[in-house]
Amino acid sequence: MLLNKIRLATLCGVSLVVLTSCLIPNSVNTKGKEANKASHPEFLVGIASPQRDGKRTISFSKGFPVVITNLSNRPLGVWREWCSWGYYNLTFEARTHDGRKVRLSRKQKSWTRNGPDYWMLAPEESVIRQIVLTSKEWKGIEDLQLKGATPLFLSVVMEVPTTDQSKEKGVWNGKVVSPERLYHLAQ
Repeated sequence: MLLNKIRLATLCGVSLVVLTSCLIPNSVNTKGKEANKASHPEFLVGIASPQRDGKRTISFSKGFPVVITNLSNRPLGVWREWCSWGYYNLTFEARTHDGRKVRLSRKQKSWTRNGPDYWMLAPEESVIRQIVLTSKEWKGIEDLQLKGATPLFLSVVMEVPTTDQSKEKGVWNGKVVSPERLYHLAQ
């Protein structure tokens, strides 16, 4: 059963272990008409940063992996990040230690080369996106007012609108939110 599996993925020569059972119960799917989908999301999204020495550590400037996993029993498409269809699909909800909430989203950009491109994920298959949160590409970084190794609560939001291209290509649409977790930011 998927809930009890441990995923092993390789990213730039580094093995990442993602324990999916800890993320599934807290995932939210707001895809729409079928209320039953809320308790059985089709995708799982989360930051791959297991605890080490009692804390989870990520680096905004060096980047961190976000894992997207197909939980359904059928192949589902996911837009690739290099095109405008997938570039804006991931956002982050941040909460600082003093309770401020900040949404981190991609800044608008001009597209010189663009076309609908996607991965087709088989059931239980994952794709890893390496996210580098710099103020050059992301809105909201400066609003966090981070100093040093500040702890930060983060959740990942994957939201994909329905378009003619998503219908034509069989790309998933909807919204999935990961559980909020405490991360320590590496310098």
